[in-house]
Formats: sequence, C-alpha cells, structure tokens
Amino acid sequence: MSEERRTPSERDLLAEDERGRRAAQTEFERPLLLEAGAGTGKTTTLIHRILAWGLGSGWRAATEELIDGGGDEPATPDHVAGRVLEGIVAVTFTEAAAAEMAARVAEGLAQVASGRVGELDGFLADELPPADGLPTERRAAALLGAIDHLTVSTIHAWCRGLLANHAVDAGLHPDFGVDPSGQRSEAVAREVTEEGIRRAYGGGDPDDPLMRLAAFGRGPQQVAEALA
Repeated sequence: MSEERRTPSERDLLAEDERGRRAAQTEFERPLLLEAGAGTGKTTTLIHRILAWGLGSGWRAATEELIDGGGDEPATPDHVAGRVLEGIVAVTFTEAAAAEMAARVAEGLAQVASGRVGELDGFLADELPPADGLPTERRAAALLGAIDHLTVSTIHAWCRGLLANHAVDAGLHPDFGVDPSGQRSEAVAREVTEEGIRRAYGGGDPDDPLMRLAAFGRGPQQVAEALA
C-alpha cells in the first residue's frame, strides 16, 4: 500500500513500529520489552540488537574496561571481541530456535566483515557509534572469530548452567541433575519406598506409618506413586 493511501491511524502505527525497531538497535541504557505477533520480525530485531551492541556501544565499553583494568589481557581486537560476546546472553525456548539465532548472528557478522552490511535489511549501520577508529568490518571479523564466546541457548539450558555455577549458593548439590522426563525421580521414589518397606515390615511395629498404610490396602506400589 502506498503512503498516500494509508489512513492517519495506519501511518501512526507504522511510525510507532519504526521507533520501536530503532530503539531496539540504539537504546542500551534501560530495559526494553518487544511485543509483536508471529512473523513480524522479532528474531531479526534481536539479531540486529546483538550486532548493534557488539559492533558499537558494547565494543567501546569492552575496550575501556580492558584498558582501565590494567591487567594481563591487552585491548586487542580479538580480546575485545571475546569480552563483548561474553557479556551477551540470548535466550529462547527451543534448541532449534537457539541454533537458528546463533547461526544468523554469525551470518550477519560475516556479511558486515565482508563489506555487505547493506544486505542486512533493517540494520541501522549508520547509527553505530565510533569505536576508536577501528573499521566496522575489522570489528565484525574479530567478533566472528570469537563467536564461541556468545551464549545462545534455551531458557532451560541457561538456567541449568546458572545453577550449576552457583549450586552451593542456591542450596543445591554441586552434582545436581535435571530430570525432565521424571524417570529419575520415579526411580528414587521406588528405591526409598523399597528401603522403607523392608524396614517397616521387618520391624513389625503396627504403628509404623507404612504398616498402617498397608492395613488400609496401600502397598509399596501406591506408596511409590504417591511419593513420586
């Protein structure tokens, strides 16, 4: 539809959409919520946000951090790139979506590194802040070389990794596991029930809870199922 045939309301909605997409690539000082329907480009917008941060504000911040830190890690492009990507976490819901997002970030960086940034439809390359005179293509190449530092995962995998790194603080055993199917929980319930049944039936105490359950017709199978 041509601009002339759009109603004022439609033009207002398109202008608001454009402002939102622009903010997603340029605003990093406050949290943003992107709300949109299926097929409207949410994933593309998130990828452009990662690229914009990595090539612009994030690159500059990582460079300053390495210089001010005065440590053994010099502020070379490769070290800066690793530091930038280590500070990015992209979380989605399925492994397929996570793999697609990681691949598209790498593809976008490759396009920028080879001077084909114009092929990234909707990417605001002109909005990138300067980064100490280092060409955008060189920054993109360094980021692409350090792409293994980027975290793109499902929400379940990311939360599990977070808990694994801080298991003691979270009150968990350092070797805790995830049981998505419930099979391990059921096995533990059976093991605990069998141990309890042997103790209760061997002791013969009629007041033992398991003996009282048995008197009401609740045997090991029902106990294990209830425990699980």
